[in-house]
Parts: sequence; structure tokens; C-alpha cells
Amino acid sequence: MISLPTLTKDSILDNLKRRFKAELVYTYVGDIVISVNPFKNTGCVGKGIRAKYKGGARTHLPPHIYALVDQTYNTMVRDNRSQSILISGESGAGKTEAMKICLTFIAEASQIKGQRVADEVAPRLMMTNPIMEGFGNAKTVRNNNSSRFGKHFDIQFSSNGVILGAVTTVYLLEKPRICQHLEGERNYHIFYMLAKAPKPIRDLPSVALTKWENYFILNQKGTVAEVTTWNDEEEFADCHESLFKLGFSNDQRTELYVMLAACLSLGNIKFDAGKEGSEVKDTKLLSRCAEQLQVEPTMILDAITFKTMGGGKISTYKSPLDPLRANIARNSLVMHIYSLCFDWCVQVINDYISVFNAAYCTGVLDIFGFENFATCNSFPQLCINFTNESLHNLFIEHVFKLEQEVYVREEVEWSFVSYEDNQHVIDLIAKRPLCILGLLDEGCTTGSGKDSSVLENCHSTFGSEAKNAKYKAYMKPKKASDKTFIVSHYAGEVIYTIEGFVEKNKDELSADIMALLEVHTRFDQLKQLAQNDSKKKEEAAAAKEAFKPGARRGGGGGGGGGPGLKKKTVGKTFSESLSSLMEKLRSTEHHYIRCLKPNQTLKAGDWDNDFMLKQLAYSGTLEVTQIRKAGLNVRRPLKHFYQYYRICADDPASLRAGTVTKRCELLLKQLAVDPNKYRVGKTLLFLQNNDIIDRLDKVREHRILGLVITLQSFFRMLKYFVAYRKIRRAILRLQGFCKSWEIRRAYIDVRVSARLLQRHARTYLAHKKFQDMLEDLDLTKERKRAILLKILHPERYGKTRIGLSGKRRGRVLLKPGKVKSRDDDGKAEYMEMPKFQVSHEGWLSVRIGKLSKAVKYYVSLKQGTLTLFEDHESLDAVLSYNLAVCELQGYSSPAMRRDVNGLTDLPHLSTTASGKVKPTTSLTVVRKDELYAHKVRGFRAIGRRIKGTLWGSNSIVMEIEPDVQRSVELLATWGDKIEEAMHEAMLVDSYKMQVNLDGEEEDKPVNQKVATIIKEGYMRKRKTGNNKLQDLKRSWERRYCVLYNDGKLRYYESRDKAEEKGSLDLRFFALHEEDEDLEIDDEEEGEERQSLKLANQFFKIEKGKQFGLHSGQKAFFLASPERAVADEWIATLQTTLAILYQKSPIFSQDFLRVSLMDGTFTTMVMDEATRTRDVVRYMCKKHCLNNESEWGLIEQWDHPGLPGGTSERKLPNDELLLDQTVLAWEHAARKRYGLVSMVPQLAFQLVLRKQTSLLPHARTKKEQHLEFCQALADMREGRFTTGNKEEVFELAGLAIFKDLHVGIGDGGEAEDMKEIVLEEGQLTGQLHHYLPYHWFRSLEAKRSPVQKQTVADWDGAVVRAFNDLTRGALDEIHHDGADRFATPTRKIVAAFRMETEMNAVAATRMFIERVRLAPLCFSAQYVAEMWSVDKILKILVVINYGGLHIYRLGASPTLLSTFDFNTLVSWQSMNDMLIINIIYAAKGEVNKRREKLRFLTRESIQMRTLLSRYAEVVLADLVKKMKLEGAHGEATESY
Repeated sequence: MISLPTLTKDSILDNLKRRFKAELVYTYVGDIVISVNPFKNTGCVGKGIRAKYKGGARTHLPPHIYALVDQTYNTMVRDNRSQSILISGESGAGKTEAMKICLTFIAEASQIKGQRVADEVAPRLMMTNPIMEGFGNAKTVRNNNSSRFGKHFDIQFSSNGVILGAVTTVYLLEKPRICQHLEGERNYHIFYMLAKAPKPIRDLPSVALTKWENYFILNQKGTVAEVTTWNDEEEFADCHESLFKLGFSNDQRTELYVMLAACLSLGNIKFDAGKEGSEVKDTKLLSRCAEQLQVEPTMILDAITFKTMGGGKISTYKSPLDPLRANIARNSLVMHIYSLCFDWCVQVINDYISVFNAAYCTGVLDIFGFENFATCNSFPQLCINFTNESLHNLFIEHVFKLEQEVYVREEVEWSFVSYEDNQHVIDLIAKRPLCILGLLDEGCTTGSGKDSSVLENCHSTFGSEAKNAKYKAYMKPKKASDKTFIVSHYAGEVIYTIEGFVEKNKDELSADIMALLEVHTRFDQLKQLAQNDSKKKEEAAAAKEAFKPGARRGGGGGGGGGPGLKKKTVGKTFSESLSSLMEKLRSTEHHYIRCLKPNQTLKAGDWDNDFMLKQLAYSGTLEVTQIRKAGLNVRRPLKHFYQYYRICADDPASLRAGTVTKRCELLLKQLAVDPNKYRVGKTLLFLQNNDIIDRLDKVREHRILGLVITLQSFFRMLKYFVAYRKIRRAILRLQGFCKSWEIRRAYIDVRVSARLLQRHARTYLAHKKFQDMLEDLDLTKERKRAILLKILHPERYGKTRIGLSGKRRGRVLLKPGKVKSRDDDGKAEYMEMPKFQVSHEGWLSVRIGKLSKAVKYYVSLKQGTLTLFEDHESLDAVLSYNLAVCELQGYSSPAMRRDVNGLTDLPHLSTTASGKVKPTTSLTVVRKDELYAHKVRGFRAIGRRIKGTLWGSNSIVMEIEPDVQRSVELLATWGDKIEEAMHEAMLVDSYKMQVNLDGEEEDKPVNQKVATIIKEGYMRKRKTGNNKLQDLKRSWERRYCVLYNDGKLRYYESRDKAEEKGSLDLRFFALHEEDEDLEIDDEEEGEERQSLKLANQFFKIEKGKQFGLHSGQKAFFLASPERAVADEWIATLQTTLAILYQKSPIFSQDFLRVSLMDGTFTTMVMDEATRTRDVVRYMCKKHCLNNESEWGLIEQWDHPGLPGGTSERKLPNDELLLDQTVLAWEHAARKRYGLVSMVPQLAFQLVLRKQTSLLPHARTKKEQHLEFCQALADMREGRFTTGNKEEVFELAGLAIFKDLHVGIGDGGEAEDMKEIVLEEGQLTGQLHHYLPYHWFRSLEAKRSPVQKQTVADWDGAVVRAFNDLTRGALDEIHHDGADRFATPTRKIVAAFRMETEMNAVAATRMFIERVRLAPLCFSAQYVAEMWSVDKILKILVVINYGGLHIYRLGASPTLLSTFDFNTLVSWQSMNDMLIINIIYAAKGEVNKRREKLRFLTRESIQMRTLLSRYAEVVLADLVKKMKLEGAHGEATESY
């Protein structure tokens, strides 16, 4: 509503009315929500609507309370700051309903963060409504369910936004209503609900209630019998159940009902004037009340008809009370008992649903609205209006603050018009000593104080003309006889009637009533409540008195709590309660909901303009518009303004600038707008009024009109332009025909000359051939004649070789092969994908090639592949075959041996003279086709086939010693396995997969008889050579590529697929996008340049793209001059490969192996939904690791193949292991190792590592052991870095001490560890376990004597460090500057040695304590993109105890910058971005500068949380260090 062109009362009312008629009950005024009660269900609340507002942008959705609550909740979670929602309005405006909407949305939003906790807490929060409404709400003239108390609902949350509980605080319960209510109203709901409760409850002996009409406090003059929108019976059932579920036992519920029944019975007691004071009319009723309160009747009679006077040094005496004062005493007793019941309900609810470890809270305040009655405004109205004045003052501060924040955020300078707040009204009412409440308390303190004397005192103090300037909000009545005074509130003038002010302000209980409830009663629950209430008041009074300056210490005065407590008034109590509420609200960030009532008839559809205008004044909405109009109230987004109005510029070319801010400034300057009437911010344009917008709209309309005329002219011309282009194309075609005719004539002339030249050349060649044949006597005449005829007439007699060397040969044409096939019946065949079942492995003597020498290899038969390894540990593959394209020779299966009798023509079987099959002594596996089958000319193919079989890699022969029977059986077993595996491989290889490029799964089976085409098209292909020289010789060839669903990629000469040029089996390949651009021929480049010149315009030249298919050392490259075509092929191949890998997966898809830092591993079950967080949770639970959030899963490769060129990375918590990680392993394994069935265990592995160096104390023994192993591994692998090499030796000494101690402890020896002394030379063979690996690798290139001497020096240094740190007492480290020579390790050892003896546990802790401080040790590592000045860098962000470290990605990360926690100022996360504010000084500079670091990563929230946790630990350590230094300084001074 702020964006209305004119902000006036009429415009605001008209806007609200139109929205109300359209059933749009919510409206924004800035960030304030105005809610107009429709008095019916408009369907604007519900689960579906709540879902739209969760995390949604506020500007994209209609105004709603949900949007404000969502913003409040997200601000609390993001900024880690408590929030408040203030709901105010008239009685019946819908405040309670708005509060329910807020609680429902918060409970549902919290369920996303923590489902289990929120499911338990949220229903409890909603159960409080029946109780609080029953005990605190009543029927009034304006509302059927009016809250007669103020309620502050503090919802408690955990650090990650999960709702934990709530605390309810109540303010100013309307006690006079308990004993007396106005006409057209009734008492609190709970009395009527209890009177209409089920008969078993009403008939309880201690309750014994009758009809509600029989009780005076319920049935007075004008009492409403029935409330249309409130059902007492149903509400009591809900309240009765909620009391039990929220902490009341059955006995406690009964006791609560008894107290309420006692209030009803006491209200019926009547008094008559007696001889001394008053007498009770009905003694039976008095006995009934005594029975309910469990006291003697005489005690009740003494408490309400007498008043004990005196005390202290004077003896006490009882003064009788007249009937009027006795009624007052009885009412005080009734009100006090009901107040105790109300406070008890609040206390039990808070004890049941509140927690003590909440991180922050969101408070929802449901407070009474401003009241101004035409008949009588008394003391309660003054308190209510005083509350609204204070909240309005806070509201004005909030609006001014928001308005100022907009200008500061946009970096706009503007001077605000001064606006007077209502602080002077607040001071008039409550700023002691001279205030209305102060003078009222003074009148109550004196026993003879009357209302008239208080009024005269107020008139003389505030109403004199001399003081009228200071107290201008106070006014006297026009008639001196009127017992009233007037206060000018922010919402208007209110006339207060002084009658009853003094009596209502006292609210004090006589000592007799207090003694009755705290001492004499045998009702234990009632006595405990009364005693707790008195004790609470005494403690509050004592605490307040203690903070006053000059307060007296110790006792003095009368007994019982002192006179200050006895004289405490309602006004003073209310002021203190309101002060605490305001203090709580000011400590939070507050949000506002203003509830309005459209009419006083409580009917849907009615609208009262005057009544609404009065409420707008009460709610402060008009002040918001006035404050907004005091500044630049017209605002437009810069981007939208520039795009919308740049058409108005006279010179659009001059508007070019780097930012939209600068472009808007140039635009406004060009349009000659007065600079004093606008300001340009960072994202918004501020205008003083709408006149500028109106003028720009006129200019824009004029410009658009001119453009429309131009466009119309173009379309009128278009018809003739199309005709012109047709004629031009026809002329160009005619010119082309003429030119081609001339070219053809020239071509015919050249062809005639060429044929003449060919004829002479053939004649010359035939003559030379004839001369050569004259010397050849073996040729006959017929043969010579035939040769000469072929030379002279090749078309008629065929071609022949020319020349005498015989080295040239003609081209051999190959017949095209069929890819698609069908049976004779033509029916489709369907089957499930076969799985590999056969696997076998062992050592065999193998010859690679039939003529090669036999070598011992480790042979593995798995997943349809036969692989030879050098050994079974390193798994270095020598050769691997795909058995689907192999043939087994020299072996017969058992079934074939049984049926071979008399058959000697079976292939590959050798028999004896008697026809029996010879025992198998060797197995020959021949590879018939390779992974990359390229069709070459016949002679070359034959040569390769012969070479590959005899001494190449196309055959392997497995041999044994024929005399050894066990070897024969072993080879027979291998033969059976290979034969079965070949059958499986052929089935799997020919299986057609279901490949859907659109991502949707289809249940339709795949026809296994026909291989369908997935994609086809022309591409450029190139195959790599055996060396770089051959690579240079290879050129790109244009081929028609076809991808089939059986996993084969075939390429042909042309689109008709007549001749197949080659094929690939894709399930053994991995796709890789190449960085090299496709080269363009000179002719094509010239044509492009010529076309660009003809176009006479600039065009972007888009280069082609190439990609490769890799399988180990084999590579096949494809490319296209059009990047879009290449991208389509890449996307199709990636999808196809992911599906084809399922045929022969290298890695298990059912089980996952996770390694620990101590060298052990754990195998767990994995499915498609397994994520990283599931694995970490499983490992921590299995190995008893307490701190689950401290651990992370690290993916390690044996080569730098991860994104960014690294060999390890931290897996995000939400990464799917099967779909993302294992699939990446399959891809990388085929690219690196090619056709293999197994890869080394260390090639791809997952390691559980600790990701933080917080090291909490609640660690198990296993956890500490893993931390030590991780720290030792970090030091060996070079992650631990230090400038002092001696410190590495010291850490190695600590690790050796720990291992020695554990070894001796396990062995049972009793030798004292302090007496162990190492000597040089004892650790030489073990140093590689404790020193960095790269130290030893650096020695490999050196001579042997140098290596031995260096290792000996290292051994001596480690031994010296071991003896220095563990033998006896260490040298004392002073704090006067001498410690600069001590390493951090020595300082840590010295600190530990001062607290405990040297043992293995202490050594472990010291070792971990030092290593964790290094940047790359015990650190959380995140791959992110950092925004630099002119580009985005992909970096590695490391967070640990030492701060934030930025590394450049690569095989060995390079440190770019380091920021400790002295440099990091603040950090926040928004969506996927982490923003860090730093303060640092550059090299050579003294002044510090402030900068922002921006990181783009999916784990921004985790990074922010981790930084906050580290900051807390660093701060705690700093405080601890300062305390130790302070203690050390005090000890030095005392010494």
C-alpha cells in the first residue's frame, strides 16, 4: 500500500475496502501486515497455501501472514537472532486467530528441519489454546471470545531451526471481571464450561456444582446466557483433555476444579450488618466454602469480616468490617484464588513444553488493543492504553529504523523531516515520580486517599498553564465539576473517569486472607500455590530494592516482606511487567501484524468507514504513511526503470556504462530531471513524488508512437520487398546457369586435351612394356597380347599393373556386413538382461602369442573378461580379452568328450590313434576382434591376423606339465570356466538395452532380435597412432556414425550404410571432452571470411568441438564443426554409457567398502538411495564414534582425475554414492585401465576422516585412536607443514613413545616408561613409518652413501628429540621472551607435563593437539568457486582451527591466502553462496582495509556453521589464555 500514488486517509481506506470486498483480507504497509477480519471462512488458510509461502519470495505472492512468519523464521535461522511478532487490534479483530495461524506455520516449517522433534512439540503448542482461551477469554460487548489478558508466546528453537518448546508469559489479567461484569457480557468461559461439564465431574463431592444461574458472579444483570460462536460443553471436553496431555494429573485436574467451584461458592456469600461489623446470611453456604477450602468456617468468617491491625512493636487487634468492606474482602479472596489457578495453568504448561537449552526464540505477542469508550474509561483502560502507547513508541522506532536502513543499504544521502513521537505521553503516565501512576500510588499509600484528592493533585501538577508546555498531553475537563481528566494519546483524546481509580489500584490482600491460604488451609495444592506466589513477589521486591542507589542492607521494619511489598499497587506492578516486556522486545527483531475489525455488528460483508479510520489511527498505520512521505516515497527497481524508460533517451548510445546505477544516472541527466528530486541507490531509484514518473510516461508514449509508425511503414513495404527478393533470386539463378554453361564448355575442351594426352601416354607405356617383354622368354604371344590390350584399352579389356617392380596393388573391396537381423518368422524376442555368474582366478604359465616364451601370470576370469596380471596384489594388468569375441582352441567339454566316438572332423580336438580325445595340456584363447575394430585392406588385415596370433597379442596359450595329474585337472577346470564365461559374455554382449534419452523410464521390453538405432549422423573421426609422429600423420575423416542399443558404435562411408568402416564396443570405453578445438581447412575458412565480407556485419565465429572415447591406452576421437551437434552426441553417449556399464560393472552396486585411518575397512550394504550422510552415520554407530558431525567421507583416487585436477575430495552429505560416486569410478576405471575385470584396491576408495579439529572431550578410545592414525598419516603424506624441521623429529618421537608404551603395556612388562632411553641406530628401519614419504623419495636419485648418511642423521635427530621430551623433567620455558626458541610441540609437551605424567594417552593427545593446527590437517575441505575481480576461480577452501585457507586446485594444492579468526569479521550464507567479511592489511601498508569474500558452493550452510563453531572455540581458548596470564601476573606480583 506504500506504493499508492497518493498516500492519504481516503486512498488507504478505499484500497482496504476494495480488497475486503474481493475477500483479500491481508494487505502490506511496508513490512507490516494488516489483517481485516472477514467474519467468515474465505479459504485463505490451509496446508496447500502454507506450502506456497515456505521459502517463497514475498513479492511474487499475495500479501499474507504466512509470508511475514516465513520471513521471521528464515531471518532467525539465518542471522541466529531471536525474533518477535507483535499482534494488536480491537477486541474481535482476529488477534487470537492470527496467533493460531502464526503458530501453525512455524510448527509446520520446523518439521522440515527436524521431523521427529517437531512432530512431538507442535501438537503440544496447539493444545495450549483450549486452556488459555477457557481461563483467559470471556464474552464482551465487542467480541464473543475476547482475550482479557496479554499473552507473549516465546517459541524456542534449536540452532538449526527445529522447534523445541515454548514459554508463555501473561500480562494484566482482568481480575475485576471475576466478581463483576458489564451488561451484555459474562464472566470467564471456564466457569460456564465447568457448570455445564459432564455429570460425573460436577457431582464430585468436593465440586458439587448446580446450574450456572445459581451463582451470583455468573448470573448478574444483563448476563448473556448463550454465546453463538462458543459451545461450553465441547470446549470443556477439549480443555479437559488438553489439561491431561499438557502435564496435569487426574488428581490435579480435580483440585483445579475444586478451586474454581470454591470461587463460585464464595461469590454467593451475602452480608448483613451485625452488632460488630458484618454477619453472614447463609451459614450452610459458609460451611460449604470452608469444606472446599479445607479450613474451619470461623477462619473464613474472620478473614472476610475482620481486618487485623497493628503489628511490629504494637500489639495486634482485629477491626470489624462493615458489609461493604466485607464484600470487598470476599471479592479479593475470590480474585486471588482465581489468579492462583490461572498462574498454575501457565506454570504447568511452561514446565511441560519449555526447554532450557534453546538457541534462540521467536516471540508472538497477542496484546489488547487501544480502548476509548464513549460512556466510561476507568483505570483498566488507562493501563491498556499505556501499553499501546509503549508499543506504538516501539513501532515508530521500528518504522524509522527500517526507513533509515533502506537509505543506508542503498547508500543514499537524504535529510529526513523531523517527526515527533509519543514519548511525552509515556512520560506523563509512568515517568516517576511526577506522573499519573505515581500520584495515584501516592494516594493509595495514604490510608485516607480518595479519588477526588488524586484528581485534584493531577490537575494542580499537570494542568497548570506554566507546566502545560511540558505536559501538553494532559488536559482538564471543560467543567470543573466533572470528575474526569483527558489524555491526548497517539490515537486521539480519551476522557478518563477518576471514580474507582484508588480502589482498583490497591489490589492488596489483607494479612488475614493471606494467612488463611498460606497457613490455615489443609488444601495442600492451594497452600503451595499461595506460598509460591508470596515468595515470588518478595523476591521480586527484594531484587528491585537491592538495585536502588542507597538501598539499606539487612532487616528493619515489620515482618513479612517489608512495607514496600505490602504497599505495592496494580499500577506499579503493571509498569514493571510492561518494562520487562519492552526490554525483551527491544532485544529482538520485531515484526508487526495489525488486526482490524470492519464493523461493530460482527457480520460478514459489513464495512464501517468511520470505525475503520479510527482503528487505522489506533494501529499507527497512518503514521507509517506520514513517515514514508517525509522521505523519497516513490521507489522503482533500477533495472526495471532503466529498461522501461531508456526509450525516452535522445542519445541511447551515450548511456553505455559498466553498471545499471551509472546508466540510470546518465538517463536521468539526459532527461533533465532535477537532481534534488531523486537519488540513485544500488538497486533502487528514489523519487520525491510521482510527477517525474508522469512526465516520463508522456515522453515514453510519444516515442512508442513514433516507433509504431515506423513499424507500420515496414509492414507496408514488406509485400513489395518479398516480390523484389523473388525477382532477384530468379536473376541470380539465370546468371548461374549462364556461367555454368561457359564453365562446361571450358571443361569439355580440357577433357578432350586430357584424353589426347592419356592416349599418347598409354602408347608410350605400351611401347616400353613391349620392349621389356621382348627380353622375357617365359611369356607366350597370347599373354603378351593380352597385356598390351589392357594397357591400350583398359575400358574394354580391364586394367593391369603398370611397371616392372610389382609393388603396386589394386584396392580390395569388402562386402558390407549386416547389423540388424530377424528370424524367418519375423517375430520379436524379449528377455531379461543376463548376469555374469562365472568367475575364477589363479596362477598359470601363459604364453602371449603362440611363439612367445611362457611366463607365470596371475589370471583372472570375471565379468566376461580374461585378464593377465603380474601379481595378485598390485593388479597391474598385462593383457585383457573380451571373451565375447574370443575362441577357445585345444579343449573339449565333458559333454563333447562323451559324444566324440568316431568323429574325427570336429574342430580344435586332437585324438589318439584309437580315436580317443587326448588329455588337455594347453588352452589357446584367440581374440577374433578388438575393442576398436577398424576395417583395413585385405593384405594388411591378413598380416595382422597372422602376426597377432603367432607372436602378437591376439592369442594366449595356457600350459601345464602333462605328467602332473593335478595340473591336468586344473587346466580342465579353467577350460570349463572359460567356455561358460564365453557363452555368458556373448549373451551379455548381444543384449539390447533400454536407452531413453528423455530421462523417463519405460516398462516396455526391448526386442532382442533387432538392434535399434539410438542416434545417427555424420561426424569427423580420427584414431590415435602408436606414437606422436603417427598422431601427426593421422587426419580427420568424415564418417556416418550410428549408435545402436546393443552398445555398438559403428561408422560407415555414407548414409546408406553400404560399407561398414569400423565399430566400437562402448561398454569398455569412457567419454572425455577434449580441450583442443577442431581445425578448419583453408578453403572452408576462406569461404567463411568471404561470406562475412558479403554480409558486411560482424558475426561470432563458433569453432567446432571434439571428444574422445578412451579405454586404457586405446583412444578414438570424434568431432563436429558444429558445437551443438557435438554436444548432442556427448549427452547421448553419456546416457548410453551409464546404462551399458550395468552389463559388466567393475564395482559392486550392492556393497560399499569404507576404509578407516588405522588401515582397517568396513563393508556395508548400499542401495540407490544411499547418501554420504548415511554412510557416515552407519560408520560412527558401528565403531562407537560419538561425534557424528565431526566426521566426513573422503573420496581418494590414485591419480589426479577428480574435478580440479585433484586426487581426493570430501563428498557432500547429500551425494548419492551409487548414482554419482560409483558411476564416476566406473567411468574413470575404463578410461585409465581399459578392458579389465578388477582394479587395485587403492585406485578408488572411500576413507572416513575427521573433518574438524574441535576435538571435543566426549571421545571414545576408538575415536582417539583413529585421530592419532589420521594425524600420523597427515604427517607422513606431507599435509602437516612447519617451518622448523626439528619439530617433525619431535612429533616422530612422540609417536614412537606412544607405540612403545602401547607395545610394552600389551606385553605385560613392568618397566617404567620414564627410564626408556633410545640410542642412535635403533630406529633406522622404522623411520619410514614416522617421517614424511617425500623425504625418502627425494633420496632415490642420490648415491647410496649419501642416502645412508642422511637416514642416519634423521635417526639421530629423532632419538635426541625422543630422549629430550620423555626423559626426566623438560627445561623450564619462561614467559619473558625466551620461549621464542621453543617449538610449538615443546610448548604443548610442557603444558601437558605440568598437568599429568608422561604416558601413551598423554602422548596421543599431545601429538593430535599439534598436528591439528596445520592448515590441511583435521580440516574440512570444500571445492568452491570464488568471485575475483574479473573472473571466477575454482578453488579449495580449507577450514580448521587456524582459520580459513584458500588453495588453488591441482594435483598438489597451492596455498593462495590464509585468514585467521583475527581477520575474519563476520560470515553469512544465502542460498548457495557464502559471504565473508574480512579486515586485513596488505604488504607494505599500515592501514587496514575491509573486503568481502564470496564463495559459490552447495555447502555454504555447513561452512557457515563450521566457522561459527570454530570461532566459539577460538574465543574460549583466548579467554582461557587471558585468565592464565592474569593468574600468572598476580602470582608474580605477590612473589
